Amino acid sequence: MADIATTIRSPILGLSLLEIAALLEIEVPHRTDNNYYRSEEFRAHCKRVKGSIDTDSYYERPQYLLNDHFYPRFSPVLERRISRDLHKIRNAPFANQLHDDIDWITERQADIVKYLCGTQERYLTSGNPLDLQNMTSADIRRHIDYDQSTANRLLQGLTIRLPNHEVIFAKNLVPGNGLMGIKIRYALDQLKGDIDYYESEWKNTSQELAAVISQKFGLEVSERTVRKYWKD
Repeated sequence: MADIATTIRSPILGLSLLEIAALLEIEVPHRTDNNYYRSEEFRAHCKRVKGSIDTDSYYERPQYLLNDHFYPRFSPVLERRISRDLHKIRNAPFANQLHDDIDWITERQADIVKYLCGTQERYLTSGNPLDLQNMTSADIRRHIDYDQSTANRLLQGLTIRLPNHEVIFAKNLVPGNGLMGIKIRYALDQLKGDIDYYESEWKNTSQELAAVISQKFGLEVSERTVRKYWKD
């Protein structure tokens, strides 16, 4: 049977929640026309705020907070901010649609965060990249049962505060094709701290290091792959 996924069309899909908050705060005027929310003018407002939030702000204002059991809740600070600004435009004809779309986005993102944290709980507990599980954006798409574009947009700018208060981007839990590279870099970094293997330069050939990585870290890598990463 063909894999049929649902598509959602919303002008704010693809904006992070911080960008949506900025949109509500400075861009959305008090309009009376019914079609404004779907207009090119509104889409232009969305494009204007897209990418306007600096990286530090994402780390300072994570959107989802995990408790000790890795269960997420929407940031109450961000929730209050968005609710306040939605209240300001409550009489606009498009207010209900905008509110519904924001609710849909936060619900889907909370579901994604729960799914990611459940899959990567071992890694989140240990902090060891060797515990990262194989996961791709296609897994996210299948989990939420929407198309790939929707899944990718929901991940954009999505940040999570871990129980230890470290903040990460959700995409860091979706290593995809980069998983092996992440693990090999970690293994090489660990070996660099051992003078038996590294002291200003590697003391072993790439072939020897491949065997060491296999023995110590359980990673089957080729000599060529070691050469690719050992100078990074």
